[in-house]
Amino acid sequence: MFATEKKIGLIPRLWVQGRWGPQEWALFVTDQRTILVLEKSSKAGLGGAFGAVGAAIAAAATSQARSFDYSQMDVNALASDPKNMVIST
Repeated sequence: MFATEKKIGLIPRLWVQGRWGPQEWALFVTDQRTILVLEKSSKAGLGGAFGAVGAAIAAAATSQARSFDYSQMDVNALASDPKNMVIST
């Protein structure tokens, strides 16, 4: 469907306050869609809710940054990842 898709731009870091803590997203733009790529998600809000034990669990649950090389990444692979969001233009 997106065989002729051209990569247009990348905003590598967008910080958004999520329900359970900060999230780091990348905004990948093509001529046919925009893909919001979840780079890192913190569960720090869980720590506040459950004290010291919660903080330890939250630290373990925090996903690590993926550090993609977006110039080499397949756009369809990014779009098919359930952690990411796709906006068609």
